[in-house]
Amino acid sequence: MNKFLKFFACLIVFLLPARMQLVNEIVVIIYHEMGTVVVLASDIRPALDGHMQTLREIILNKLMQLDALYHKIIVTQQEAEKYIENIQKQNRLSRKAVEELFTQAGYTYAQALEYLRGRQMIEQVVEFRVKSDKRMMVSRAQAEERYHENPPMIEAIYTLAIAFISQEQLGKNTLSDYLKIITIDSDLQFDEPFDLKESEIADDRKIILTHKEGEIVFTEAVDGGFEITRLIKKIPAKVKPFDDCYMEIVTKMRQERLKEVFESYYKLLLSQATLRFTHPEDAKVLESTEMI
Repeated sequence: MNKFLKFFACLIVFLLPARMQLVNEIVVIIYHEMGTVVVLASDIRPALDGHMQTLREIILNKLMQLDALYHKIIVTQQEAEKYIENIQKQNRLSRKAVEELFTQAGYTYAQALEYLRGRQMIEQVVEFRVKSDKRMMVSRAQAEERYHENPPMIEAIYTLAIAFISQEQLGKNTLSDYLKIITIDSDLQFDEPFDLKESEIADDRKIILTHKEGEIVFTEAVDGGFEITRLIKKIPAKVKPFDDCYMEIVTKMRQERLKEVFESYYKLLLSQATLRFTHPEDAKVLESTEMI
């Protein structure tokens, strides 16, 4: 650790109340063209949405905010206030209710305002740096090529209906004989038909797949008689038309590319700054290039 960092760390500890000295240790100092940022141990805390932030996440957020400043992406306090006002209106909350929510999350109103201001800057710089990257553009031809490589299927659908046959109806007939002497369409009253996708059919009911429309697929003894299940209709599996899944394919391809583009951006952010860790072992958090 350089002399300045040691002095700064000692000064912070000296000035803080005794009960806070172990909390507000300097963890890392970020030197950047747009300024110097200090990350304290107390900064490693739950975010406003409740999830626990990691040191890596906090560093990456700080770097993106500095990058936003470099590109003159600035969110003012008034804009952050406006954002909170919109949340109030959408959820019909009073200012006091919003402040109470922030307090429950461990933030003062001013801290929450600064947090939201930072998040808005990050969203804007990610839109500019990552989502607008030319590598994120997926042409129709590229989507169609992916479609032909692995055509998405529409599952087969089986429409079934159940009817109840009482012992009184059977009389002295067996169920098998009774079904032979009646006209199923007119003599039996089936419940409202229901659909099952092939993947929804239990293994012990797969016999349904081998039957033709109109056939009884299975019978089951119940109190007072039998339940019979009839296959009303089946729609075979088919390839989903390209136009119906075009946007789905584009979205998936963009998600795949997002990781690559974000990794490049992550490396760029690190190359633009110098980080000094109080504890050298903490530098290991920078080894991952995964998105937050």
